[in-house]
Amino acid sequence: FCCSSLNFSIDSLEKMGVIKNYTAVSAILKSRDEQQKLIKEWEKLWNNKYQHTKSDLIKIGEKRGFKASAFSGFDSLVLKKYSPLNVNEKAGVLSRITTNYLIETDTLTAVINVLKLEGNNENINKVYSTFENREDVWVVDKRLITSELMDVLNDNFNRLIIISLAFVFIILLLAYGRIELTIITMIPVLISWIWTVGIMGVFGISFNIFNIIILTFIFGLGIDYSIFMMRGLLQDYKYGIKDMSSYRVSIILSSITTLAGIGVLIFAKHPALQSIAMMSIIGIFSVVLINFILLPAIFNWLVSYKKGKRNRPVTLLDFIMSVISLIVFVLGALMMNLLSFLFRIFPANRDKKKYVFHWIFSKLTWFLIYMNFFSRKTIINPHGEDYSKASIIIANHQSHIDLMLMMLLNPKVLVLTNNNNYNHPFYGFALKYADFLPSDGGYENVLDNYKPLMKKGYSLVIYPEGHRNDSGIIKRFHKGAFYLAEQLKIPVQPILIHGQNQLLKKSEFFLKRGSITTKFLPKISMEDESFGTDLRTKTKGIQKYFKQEYADLRKEKETADYFADYVRKNYLYKGPVLEWYTFVKLKLENNFKIFNDIIPRKCTITDLGCGYGYLDYMLNLISDDRIITAVDYDEQKIAVAANCAIKTPKVKFISDDITTYVLESSDVIIIKDVLHYLPEEKQKRLLHKSFEKLNDNGIIIVRDGDVEAEKEHKKTRFTEWLSTGIGFNKTTNDLEYISESQIRSFAESVKMKFEIVEQAKFTSNKIYVLRK
Repeated sequence: FCCSSLNFSIDSLEKMGVIKNYTAVSAILKSRDEQQKLIKEWEKLWNNKYQHTKSDLIKIGEKRGFKASAFSGFDSLVLKKYSPLNVNEKAGVLSRITTNYLIETDTLTAVINVLKLEGNNENINKVYSTFENREDVWVVDKRLITSELMDVLNDNFNRLIIISLAFVFIILLLAYGRIELTIITMIPVLISWIWTVGIMGVFGISFNIFNIIILTFIFGLGIDYSIFMMRGLLQDYKYGIKDMSSYRVSIILSSITTLAGIGVLIFAKHPALQSIAMMSIIGIFSVVLINFILLPAIFNWLVSYKKGKRNRPVTLLDFIMSVISLIVFVLGALMMNLLSFLFRIFPANRDKKKYVFHWIFSKLTWFLIYMNFFSRKTIINPHGEDYSKASIIIANHQSHIDLMLMMLLNPKVLVLTNNNNYNHPFYGFALKYADFLPSDGGYENVLDNYKPLMKKGYSLVIYPEGHRNDSGIIKRFHKGAFYLAEQLKIPVQPILIHGQNQLLKKSEFFLKRGSITTKFLPKISMEDESFGTDLRTKTKGIQKYFKQEYADLRKEKETADYFADYVRKNYLYKGPVLEWYTFVKLKLENNFKIFNDIIPRKCTITDLGCGYGYLDYMLNLISDDRIITAVDYDEQKIAVAANCAIKTPKVKFISDDITTYVLESSDVIIIKDVLHYLPEEKQKRLLHKSFEKLNDNGIIIVRDGDVEAEKEHKKTRFTEWLSTGIGFNKTTNDLEYISESQIRSFAESVKMKFEIVEQAKFTSNKIYVLRK
């Protein structure tokens, strides 16, 4: 037990006003040594006074009428052998008083004294300093313990949140198969958490154990609601099912029932219950509001923009590269603005300063274009055109990238720009110092301003379409560029730009990956009358020539490999299985190059058994003169195919049984990987029906496993068994494979030319082409 000097220290603190009051059990409990000392003093006292006191008691008692035996208890009290008290014994008043104030173990015995202080740090520090040098006294600050306990709870709670978020992140990543969807699903949870904590700060609600417990509950609800909303958005994006209202109603009902059960505690009198209710109301309201507003907004931005669905949705890599490009652009614009001021005051030859400024401008645009190393850039200059002499450069205008593409070609390039860009507060100073010319003053002003710059060897870029147009179609040319070339007697340098409209669209400021081709055409002299005899006819003639060259460039560049990325990305965010199936299918099919080579660029096509429509989209993307009707028995596959962003009115998807479907007359009928799903009799009927609906000079393309190629056919059977067994491909019949002999026999019976154009290396699949 604490020694008696402790009581003196406590009394002193009370007299100083540090302690308001205290419960000091040590005042009634003596230490074992003190008890031993007092027992010895007791025994010494009665050893000296026992006989005398005993005789005095008997004498006085007899005088009062008491017998000597009446004082026998005196002997038991005085002569008893005492030992130190054991205060943990359950009997006795002392035990009942001290039982809650004692700690006793095999190695330690301690007594608890409770001190209540005036509430300020100075008094707390005085208590600490009073007992800091005593090894037999421990000062336990209840407030400090509570604070540290809350710190521990907060730390553990934060650790729990991090672990839970990581666990949820991994599960969502496995379920969605895309990190973009996982991040979007997690964002509302994180934002609602920040929002909730912020509201707590505004209203002065402090963290306590009850708040921490209820926040874990809200955290779980937030994840549930996010997943639920994402499911509704994905259903719409994948199948076109417009059912978001039912998902919202379900979340609202869930939140109302939760608030009805917990939020009603706001009317309780106990502060802890009120705290639980307040946190529930704030947290659930935040979670619901953010899920309703933020999550759909982010997802819709991912897959669409103000003109409709994106033909390629945003990916994380695109987003990162776009942000980096934006940062570089902003920093570059600030740097060029700063240099424009410095160059004005720097004492040097003006023309040399301008050339250095243009050189820096050119290198900066080169870096902006080529820093996106995931994109492909090609420059075609078969005639070796250069900028040794000034010329009027014309190019198609479909993106902001056009400006940078022209500037990186050579330092001595000026651009005719509109008044908004010329006076832009962010980069207008740099454009003015670079002698870019505003177009709003009319071409007479442009002529006067450009003439001295032309003499210094500067070429002028003019976009004859006037405004950006991201449709990929060359619009009408204005005659201003050709007027300048005619007046200044300098040539026109046509430059074709392909692919830039898909990297950075006119209607948004988001950069994506892709391929850009810049092609130089031969210079055109305005004295050449092959394009016309006057300015108006020359403008039209050059436009016609430009459009034809651009069409040829598109035909050269827009191949199956070019559009493979478009087809594949239209099946992103529609499930990991479908995404990987699309990727593998395109690889195995070599992007359907062989079908594109066989099928004319202008024709009507019927695709029987189209599946997810990969082939149909590829054929239409390469040539929009192909009108395609695609039919499949699986209504889910048709729903997915029909809900792609690259769908046009020239591609129609129908869910129907191809054996009963009424065929329309077609130039090409495709029966790919579908005959073995039909009984033999239906196979024959389908082939004959296709022949009957085939136009003159039409083509029937059949691909299927050849049952006669026994070794390879085993692999074909196995792959089909897997796809039908897991339900990926629907079938109502046993698989019945056709043979090359049967296809050949059919062709001979209807007098069609028969040809095998491809045979798979590892399976028995063959492509048969039957020409009418």
